[in-house]
Amino acid sequence: MTIKEEIIIEGSCVHNVGYRVHIINYARIHRIRHIFAFNQEKGGLQNVVIQIEDTNESITAFLEFLTLSQPAGAQVSRITHAPYEGPVDPLTEFRQDLILEQLSKGVPAILDIQKSMKDIRISNQEINASNKEINASNKEINASIKDIKTSNQNIEATQKEICAGQEVMIAKQDETITEVRGRSWKRPSKGRASWPDNRNLLATHFSEPFSAPHDHSFFMGVEKHGR
Repeated sequence: MTIKEEIIIEGSCVHNVGYRVHIINYARIHRIRHIFAFNQEKGGLQNVVIQIEDTNESITAFLEFLTLSQPAGAQVSRITHAPYEGPVDPLTEFRQDLILEQLSKGVPAILDIQKSMKDIRISNQEINASNKEINASNKEINASIKDIKTSNQNIEATQKEICAGQEVMIAKQDETITEVRGRSWKRPSKGRASWPDNRNLLATHFSEPFSAPHDHSFFMGVEKHGR
């Protein structure tokens, strides 16, 4: 003989923790053919309402299971049960309704995932575009660095040429100075070179002793020279 019971699980957190899946798994294993459950909110609390039709022994074992076993994350304050007079849907229909409900919840999540994936693809494209710009900028920077190195090499070569030219100019200046100094010793000016020469000549003649007999022609030559 079967009986019907309505079981209410009350608590602050009994929704979205897998309670109805928990119930379906138990009913499938213990071959409970008529059972249905739905979520309900009442008085600020969350409820899971279960309608079951089976033998008294089966319902008693089911109540014991609900008392001892709860899904992870569930917070249950109490479990009550009372006789139920209405119809009880079969387990297959309960399972189908739950699947449809979960799918209806999953569709927005799937759409959100698709949108997120689209956003990710767009972000990846933007990242790739940014990477291309960065690579192009790096190439320009490398080219600029290469130009700067080339310019530095040209500047160094020019500096070397300037230094070499300066050395040549300095060498020519030294040669010119040496040549000018040499000419100043070898070629004294005509106007003043004759007087030192005459003085030397006189000093040379007067420093030598006169020989006898005296020749007046020497003095005459000096006098003429003086004139």
